[in-house]
Parts: sequence; C-alpha cells; structure tokens
Amino acid sequence: MGDRPRRRLGRAGGRKVATNLQVVNYQKALREELTERLEYGGTVPMLGLALDLTIYYFRSTERGHPADVTNLNKSTEDALQGILFDNDRNNHKVTGEIIEQHPDVEHVGLIIVLENYEFDPDKHEALLDEMVQRKATAFENTDYQPPQEDYL
Repeated sequence: MGDRPRRRLGRAGGRKVATNLQVVNYQKALREELTERLEYGGTVPMLGLALDLTIYYFRSTERGHPADVTNLNKSTEDALQGILFDNDRNNHKVTGEIIEQHPDVEHVGLIIVLENYEFDPDKHEALLDEMVQRKATAFENTDYQPPQEDYL
C-alpha cells in the first residue's frame, strides 16, 4: 500500500451524522422539567438500581412528523440518564407506548413508571427450562433432512 496514511472510519463509516435538533430540544426540555420537579419535592431518583422503565407518550404532530416508539424511548432514556438513573445500560427493560399521536392532541407529555427490577431465580429457571425444551423439540416436529452430499 505504499506510504499512504490509512484513514480510520468511525461508527458512522466516515460520514458526518447531522444532529436532530428536534431530539436535542426534546431532551433539553425534558431534563429541565425533571430537574425542576426534583428540586421542588419530586420523587427520589432511583440511581444505581437495575430498573424496568415504562413510558407512555402523548405527542402532537402539529409541527412535525409522527415518531416511532423505539426512537422516542431512546431519546427519553438518554435525557433521563444522570437524573433518574445513573446509566441507561443498567436498565433491565424499557417499554414504551404511544397513547396519542396526532396534530390535535390536547395534553402533550409523557408518563414515566420506574420499577426496581428484582431477579426471581425460580421464574427465570422455569423460563430457561422451557426455552431448552422448545429448542430440543423444534427439530423433532419437522421433515427436514440435511443434504446427504459428499464433500471433499
């Protein structure tokens, strides 16, 4: 390859990724609102715990396009990081539901439900056993036969 320097590409493959200003503004407004509520007697943050997080959305599309719940969840989770929990990678389960999303939504906002995740070995052991059993029987109920070709 000669003396040419190698160019390393980042996660975006060397492309610049534009910041979505709507997402940035949403996260900023959410952080400000939560910080203010916590300063004036809001609920205690659940820092350091593994959480199950449920978010219900009420969105107006009057000034924008409908959003999908996956992107809403990630934007909201990023905004809540450091305020309601230490790091979003510690969250055990994140679910979201768009209750209303159209131009005429009266009350725009969201409802956040935080629950401390508790590991239940009996429940999880039963689920694991069921998965193993399903995997073991998955091929018993088919007529699939692997090819009988000779390979060199």
